[in-house]
Order: sequence, then C-alpha cells, then structure tokens
Amino acid sequence: MVKDILYWPLEDRLLRWKQDKERLGAEVLVKRVSDESPSVIRSFLKNITDLVGCLMVGDIPYVEFEWTYSDIDGKQQYDRFPSDHYFMDLNGDWIDSDRNGIYDKILGEMGPEIWVGRLKASNLYGNEIDILKRYFDKNHDYLTGALTMPSRALLYVDESTPGAQDDVTNYYTGALALKTEESLSRLYPEVVVVRSPRYTNSTDYLARLREPWNLARLIVHSGGFGHHFIYDGQWDGKVYPLDIRNVDPKCFFYLITSCNNFDYRKRDYMGAWYVFGTYGLLAIGDSSVRDILVVLPEIFFYTLKDDCFGNAYLRWARECVIQGRNAINIINYAMIGDPSLGITPSQPIPEFSRAVPLMTSVFAVVLIMTYANNRRSKERREGSGA
Repeated sequence: MVKDILYWPLEDRLLRWKQDKERLGAEVLVKRVSDESPSVIRSFLKNITDLVGCLMVGDIPYVEFEWTYSDIDGKQQYDRFPSDHYFMDLNGDWIDSDRNGIYDKILGEMGPEIWVGRLKASNLYGNEIDILKRYFDKNHDYLTGALTMPSRALLYVDESTPGAQDDVTNYYTGALALKTEESLSRLYPEVVVVRSPRYTNSTDYLARLREPWNLARLIVHSGGFGHHFIYDGQWDGKVYPLDIRNVDPKCFFYLITSCNNFDYRKRDYMGAWYVFGTYGLLAIGDSSVRDILVVLPEIFFYTLKDDCFGNAYLRWARECVIQGRNAINIINYAMIGDPSLGITPSQPIPEFSRAVPLMTSVFAVVLIMTYANNRRSKERREGSGA
C-alpha cells in the first residue's frame, strides 16, 4: 500500500517494481491509501483471493498492542508498540479489553495468513521521496543483477543481558547459534560465526558490516534505541541508528534480535538504516521486547532456500503457533523492506492458476503479490562456519 501523496512522485518506480515482480510470475495490484483506518485496510486485505503479501509504502496506518513482561530482575514492565501482525493475522479476533484504544488480546488462531513489509521513511534524516526512490532503484538493480554481493552470511551473537551469564545468554551463544549456523550453511558456501562474548563488541561489529555479505543475523542487547554490547556484565560499546547510517553496511538482508529496534514510530529507528542505505533490501526485527527467530531457525532457513523471505517467515511463524514455541513473540515482528525478495535475485514467483480479482475500493496504493505453492528447487552447496 502506498500513501496517496507519494504515488505520483514514485509512480515510475512503483510501476517498474510491479513489472519486475510480474516477470518473476507474480500478480500485482497497485492501489493508493488516503485516510482509511487500520480496520478498513485489514478488511480489504482479508477479501482478496489468494493474497500472500502486501508491501506498505509511506505512512500507512498501524495499530498498537500492549503487554507486560518480566525484566532481568523479575520486575513487571509495560510496553506499547506498533504491530503489523494485525494485518498479517486475517482471521484472529483482536481485542481491546480495557477500551483504551490499544489491542491487548488475540482470540482464535493467531498464525499469520499473509506477510507485510513496510517502507516508512517520513521520520528519517533526509528527504522521504529521495530515500524511497533510492530504495526502489536498488531493488530493481538487485533483481536485474546489477547489484550483487558474494554468497556469504554473518552470524553475530553477543551476550543477551547485563550481569552474570544466564540461561538465555548460554542458549543464544550456544545451542541457538549452532543450530542457526548449521541452517545457514545449507544456504551459503561461507558462514562467518562470531559468538564468543570476549570478541563481540560494537567496534568489531561495525567493522564487519563494512565487509560484503548477502545476509547478517545479529543477536544483541538493546537499550530500546540501538544495540548495547556486553562483556562479563559490563557495557562493551553501543551502536546507534546514525552509526549504521554512517557506516552504510554492505549487506542485503538482516535478521536482528534487539529489543524495540524496529519500532518504526521513532525518529531514525534502527531497522530503517539497515534498509535505506546503499545496499539494504530487507530487515526483520522486534518492535517490542519479544526476540525474533530464537526457536526453530531451521524451519525459516530451510524455507528460505527456495522461497522469499516473506513466505519463509509465514511458514516459520505458523509452525511456532502450531508447536506453541514462543508464539506470542510474532505479535511484535516487523519487516522493513520488500519481503517478496529471496536470497537470489532470479528466484521465481510462479503464477497462480486463477487471477486475483480486481476489487472496487477507495484506497489510494497497495502493492500486493500472490504466489502459487509450487517452487523451483535450486541446489546450493553447503558451506562450513568460520
């Protein structure tokens, strides 16, 4: 969905993006959004046959969710955050039990039916239209082979909380890191793993972002507005959004566990500068405090081998709900960028057996893609971690 005031300045980029996707086998609807409410938008998405995903461009309305959680000292804390899961979960009943205008409960099956990506740049340093034009230009360059990176991945895992080593940190730097490394090695011939707290710090991390990568997977503590590295219970350097902007990382795709870094209500939010630099195409992270991809990473990466990021997310999130593995966490996941992309630009998007019906609406722009279930398999040789 594209905000109406952005449509004409971006029209040539939007139509080129549409053509790029259609050449890969998708069917795309383009519509504009003016002042529709989140509930109207959700209803519109729900009524599209065979819908798989929606890319929201500009200041498309969002809803907020609220919950309480236990901090590292066991104290109950409150958080209120934007949740795009509202638009992905098309058959759950979202409840505002205390009628304060913020959702706090989901009844029924909460697994996502579609994926949603956002391109929100109005609250960033710089000109919104120029930022979005550059994004669509590099998206096109990636799909046409003009923008490339070597087939290598970075897995960077720091201590998760201040203080002594705890079970969460031991799990993240141990079992989770090893399972993630194994899964990544099925996608990339080179996987670089940095998971010793002795070596993970802000300086080293920024230096590694200057190297070329196809994908970076980061797990690091957050102060809510950046990455806060830790070593032996002490701060080991901090990275803020404008640090990422200034470094201009040489990487296409990011999977980032760092609390609140994808709260796109904030000025110069962290997730944005991973995507709106010279090379970034998609970043997935937390808009609140529930960590992403910390269970069942093998399902996400197995799907990503032959499918786009959005569909890999859908399969993974549904499995979390089915198995009851951190299912609540998916409420705060946010995708900044284009989730229809895969780790290779020539990834096919097979056509549907039936067309998507054009629907009458007063919306101003929705970029929506539909896909068939079948996917062409591509062999990739397995690599070993470094």
